[in-house]
Amino acid sequence: AKDTGTTTSPMDAEQQQQPQQQEEEYTSSSRQSDLAMAAHYFRQAAERKNNPRANFNLGFMYEWGLGVKQDFPLAKRHYDLAAPSSSYTKEAEVPVQIALTILSFHEKFVKFQMAYNVNGGDDDEGMAFFLFWRGNRTKSKRSIFVSHLLNWESAMILVLTWALLKMFRRRQQQQQQQ
Repeated sequence: AKDTGTTTSPMDAEQQQQPQQQEEEYTSSSRQSDLAMAAHYFRQAAERKNNPRANFNLGFMYEWGLGVKQDFPLAKRHYDLAAPSSSYTKEAEVPVQIALTILSFHEKFVKFQMAYNVNGGDDDEGMAFFLFWRGNRTKSKRSIFVSHLLNWESAMILVLTWALLKMFRRRQQQQQQQ
């Protein structure tokens, strides 16, 4: 047998397995703890420095329940605090408006989902259209909404529609001023 010089020692194999083991050890509780710590520091920055970016990030975390309990009114409050209050922060106007629009749809979706679960789940006659549309009953409600409503195409349509409406409103305001 010819020796190619590419043998791996047991120590090399252990070193290759260490990153994989470290990834597996980073559990959801570790992620939740890290997110809670991030929320703590964003909250400090928002309160002490009145930092718009920290408020925006807190709004996002409260909207999606990342490291904190999901709370839509508090998310809206933080998004509103991140809104531009001076000419220096005018570049935040569009992201804040988009975030508030998505928050509104997200809150309605969660309320719809909660009402659907409270009213009897899959056997509710009032949800027959939803079951017909859903087709394959083995898919979860969440996966269907995520795959059909919260995909990139829908988000892009929403953003473009919002931008178009904003342009029409500005044009109307300009015409009224003339």
